[in-house]
Amino acid sequence: MKSLYLSYFLVVLSLGKHVIAAAKNSSNLAAASSFERSQFANDSVAQGAFYKALSSSGAATPGTLLKVEADANASAYNLPPVVAPDYVGLGVEKTADGRDIVHQYLASPAHASDVFHAAQAAQAAFLQLTSEFVVMGHSQGGGAARAAAQRQAIRPVKGYLGSIAISPLANLSELPQSDNPLIDCVGAFMTPGMQALAGMPVAIALLIDIQLLKQGWRNDSYVKEYVNLTANGGAKIERPLYVIQGEDDPNMHLSTTTSAVDKTNRNYPDSQLDYVCLSTELA
Repeated sequence: MKSLYLSYFLVVLSLGKHVIAAAKNSSNLAAASSFERSQFANDSVAQGAFYKALSSSGAATPGTLLKVEADANASAYNLPPVVAPDYVGLGVEKTADGRDIVHQYLASPAHASDVFHAAQAAQAAFLQLTSEFVVMGHSQGGGAARAAAQRQAIRPVKGYLGSIAISPLANLSELPQSDNPLIDCVGAFMTPGMQALAGMPVAIALLIDIQLLKQGWRNDSYVKEYVNLTANGGAKIERPLYVIQGEDDPNMHLSTTTSAVDKTNRNYPDSQLDYVCLSTELA
C-alpha cells in the first residue's frame, strides 16, 4: 500500500556513487539515467498521477490523508509495519495551485514534524495499526529521529515511544569539509534559486563538479541563523533516545555527535538518552 498526504512525502531514489561516476562521463549519461529508471518500483513521481496534489489539499491540515492506493498484499508478509516517509519538497515540487514546495534540507526539526505527520496519516490509512510507534533514521533521517525526541518535549504526540538515531545530523556547520559529498548537497539544497540564477539544474552542476560553496560559508550570518534554528543537541528530550555513531563515519563525525549528546546530558541530566559508539573492528 502507499499513501499521499498533505506533507507530500515521496520515496526518492538517490544516485549511488557508481552512477554519479558514470554520469560524469557524458557518453555514459544515458546509461546512468536508464539504470535509475529501472530501479523505480512504480511510476516516476514526476509523471505518476498518484503523486499529483489534489485541489482539496490546500485546506487540509498537516498529516491529513489524501490518497491511498493498493500496491501489494500486505497480509502475505509476517513483518512489523514500517512507515517510510519522505520529506516536504522532495519528489512533488508543486502544490495543486502551482506554488513551489521547497525542501528544507537538513532542517531536522522540520523533518521531525514530517515524521509525525506521516505516522498520523498512516494510522488513518491503515486502521489495523496501533497508535504506538518508534522513530528510527540514519544520517539526515537520524537527525529527524533525534529532533523527534526534542519535538516531543514541546509538542507531545500520543503513541510516540522513543527514537533511534543512527549517525544523526547534529550541526550543519560542523560537517567535515574534506572529501565529504554532503558539502556539495548543502550548497545545492540551501540555494533553491540557483537554477534560475545559473540557468542550469543543480543536479547538473553537481555532476560536472562546479564548486557551489565559497570558502568561509560557515561564517555567513544566514547560515549561522539556520544552524541556530535547526541544530540538534542541548535541548530537552522526551521519551527514550538511543544514539548510535560509527567511529569512522566520513559524513557525520564522532566528535560532533558526542558533543551533541554531551550537551543534552549536561543540560538535562535526567534525560533517557543512551549513546553507543561502534568501532570499525566490528565490521
